[in-house]
Amino acid sequence: KNMFSHCYDLTLIDFTDIDTSSVTSMEGMFSYCRNLKSLNLSSFNTSNVIKMNGMFRSCGLSSLNISNFNTSRTTSMESMFDFCSSLSSIDLSNFITTSLTTITNMFYNCYELTYINLTSFNTNKVEEMKYVFGGCHNLKVIDISTFDTSNVVDMGFFFYNCYKLKTINLFNFNTSSVKSMSYMFYQCNALEYLNISSFDTSLVEKMDYMFADCILIKTLNLSHFKTNSLKTMKKMFEGCSSLISINLSNFDTSLVTDMSELFR
Repeated sequence: KNMFSHCYDLTLIDFTDIDTSSVTSMEGMFSYCRNLKSLNLSSFNTSNVIKMNGMFRSCGLSSLNISNFNTSRTTSMESMFDFCSSLSSIDLSNFITTSLTTITNMFYNCYELTYINLTSFNTNKVEEMKYVFGGCHNLKVIDISTFDTSNVVDMGFFFYNCYKLKTINLFNFNTSSVKSMSYMFYQCNALEYLNISSFDTSLVEKMDYMFADCILIKTLNLSHFKTNSLKTMKKMFEGCSSLISINLSNFDTSLVTDMSELFR
């Protein structure tokens, strides 16, 4: 845990003779190694690793090959790559994530990230997805059609500040357990169309800033939204400057305590 954390000037690490077969936590292992531009982790045996929280947080890495990682026992990848601001692409298609329970902040503020392969991700046990792609400013397309979100309770800030994201396929999203959607699509400036007709919002309590500053979206049909649990929807549509049609005909606001500046 935190083995090389805050080694700001570290530029090279040789793992040739390192045996990691018994390691259960790699939490924060390379966090804040800001001058580390590359890593050879081909010798890593991660078959017993349970925690990878913040493993590469705030690293200076411009590329990363972890195709050999065995993640079958890993339960947490929270903040694993957050603030890896030089990383432009990452392929996690080999990851086995059947034990995973949280991916909160996993790619948070990966500013230069343009490509992520998550096609093999099994998220059926994941409960926390807050800030997963938040701050991925250059991400234009993301395929999360295989995500199982049936147990997720928090989707707040999910696509927060994804300025260049043009399309999102959320048709397979099961949101029946979700309680927070705050800031979910906040400042998705390039998003012109959003189909969330599959969303079950019956347990959602927070929708504040949910679509705020989605400046290109022209229509939103939320007539299917069940809002019997909703408590706050502050600035939900703030800054939606192109919005010309919105259907809120079935909104139940009987429990809402804050709807200030709803359409500001």
